[in-house]
Amino acid sequence: MTAERDRKPIDRTSVHADGPLAEVMCYAYLLELTDTRARQLWESHRMHLPDDCWVHLQVAMKLQCRDRRSVRRAGSAVSLWEGDLLG
Repeated sequence: MTAERDRKPIDRTSVHADGPLAEVMCYAYLLELTDTRARQLWESHRMHLPDDCWVHLQVAMKLQCRDRRSVRRAGSAVSLWEGDLLG
């Protein structure tokens, strides 16, 4: 039997980021993820291991990319620490 985390990416389900399934499904692609919703989903999935939670990774990347864009505009170096992402 194949473990959940060993599933091929094509086997993952796509769900709308603003729907309730995004809060409980760890193996789903998020559609239309906004910065605000990424922060909300971070609260639900932050304690999950990144290897076991696809949503954790997508949310972290969304927040990191947003912070990088805002810091580059200011001309500063960017910190990738988890605490810096959430302020």
